[in-house]
Amino acid sequence: MIINPGDAFAFKAIDDNYKAIICTSVYKESSPHHYTFAALTYSRPRVPSINDIIDGEFFGVANTKEGHFKYSDEALNKMWGIYTDMKPYYVGAYRFIIWRKDLQKFKSELIYMGNLKILDNIDKNGNGGVNASSWPFLQSFFNDQIKVTLNGRGQKTFT
Repeated sequence: MIINPGDAFAFKAIDDNYKAIICTSVYKESSPHHYTFAALTYSRPRVPSINDIIDGEFFGVANTKEGHFKYSDEALNKMWGIYTDMKPYYVGAYRFIIWRKDLQKFKSELIYMGNLKILDNIDKNGNGGVNASSWPFLQSFFNDQIKVTLNGRGQKTFT
């Protein structure tokens, strides 16, 4: 399975609702390889359409971590063109990290929805992340626990 930034996937969680994640970055320069995903708020009993994913929200923060990751002026203008009320803040997605070797064990559970254009480096200015490399974790965390946990970590939702 080859995964690229912007690839969106759906899966069925233990509450029998489908959830969605979108790849924000891929690290494969040296082993071990891993993927970073943003959690989307989709939670319904049917597989999401690509429009459901486009119209959905993701968990993240708006912050001023200027020194952490330097966006180009072009990237900032693009970000602020989308999130007009965020300027001068940076929007960053909460990171769900899945190691490639672990993903191989449950890749058949993920439904590829398509590739969407996302903001480059949106995962770089988030303020947290979690190792999401097991199928039981994905199935159980992506229910009511996700909102409580991420809200407790200062995460908001962005469209």
